[in-house]
Amino acid sequence: MSQRLKEQDERIRQQDERIRQLEERLNQTSKNSSKLPSSNGFSQSQGSQKTDQKGKPQRSRQPSPRQVRKLKPRDTCDQVCELMPSVCSACGSSVSGYDPHPHRHQEIELPPIEPRVIEYRLHQLSCPVCGHQTRANLPTGVSPSGYGERLSAIVSLLSGPYRQSYRQVCGLMDDLFGVGLSRGAVGRLRAEMVAALSAPVAAAKDYVQTQPVMHSDETGFPQGNRDGGNPHRTKGWMWVLVSFFEVVLSRSQQTAKALIGEAYEGIVTSDRYSAYGWIDLAQWQVCWAHLKRDFTAMAERTGGLPGNG
Repeated sequence: MSQRLKEQDERIRQQDERIRQLEERLNQTSKNSSKLPSSNGFSQSQGSQKTDQKGKPQRSRQPSPRQVRKLKPRDTCDQVCELMPSVCSACGSSVSGYDPHPHRHQEIELPPIEPRVIEYRLHQLSCPVCGHQTRANLPTGVSPSGYGERLSAIVSLLSGPYRQSYRQVCGLMDDLFGVGLSRGAVGRLRAEMVAALSAPVAAAKDYVQTQPVMHSDETGFPQGNRDGGNPHRTKGWMWVLVSFFEVVLSRSQQTAKALIGEAYEGIVTSDRYSAYGWIDLAQWQVCWAHLKRDFTAMAERTGGLPGNG
């Protein structure tokens, strides 16, 4: 009988602990965990409002300032139109004069975009001495791909940071600029951009690894596989060291070592993700914002934490 009671007591203890963990997870917000503010939900957002004696939410006495678009300086406008009334809007009498402080209204519009096409005619001439055929070269800065730098940059921007598929990039380029591209052309332009940026990106990474203090973090970066360029069911991760960004298909410790540098002798500031566990404690500064959230979660824990000050 006593053994059965002991087993029941142990089961109750385990269930209580499980309930406590579930309640703690249920009460997680962006203030006591790593959850995003957008995941707080309506009820949690309302919970922070002040209430009156009857428990009703208090309305702010100060009205929210009206959000007005900031006008550009007059001398930077492409065109200024002076508009003056000719008759009184009340009685219809003629009016004249000059208003030193007129009401200003600005309209921003995109100009019609028409691709500029430049044809380079490379003539081929014969040598009068040996008969060898020599063809002229393209000028410096002209891409052999047939697409200019700005067009290549837009394609890389759409297919990179904005994560549009090759098919979507082709559609956008045609709809917005009237430029017809194949998916193969998009892939080639991306490859050219990667090659062009490899040197400055490597220089930025080398620079970061020589600084006395380094701030590091990582976040999910969905890649998708609509074009077949990424492994199936593999999530991408964006790693950042202050101003150096790198997207990889791994969140492992090996990635952190390659990014930070195993021989790095400075201070690394990051969260307590296990991938940073190889860093010497004397060189590892845990992010205070993450610690603050942990302390908030501890303070809000049901039953408190006996023995913790």
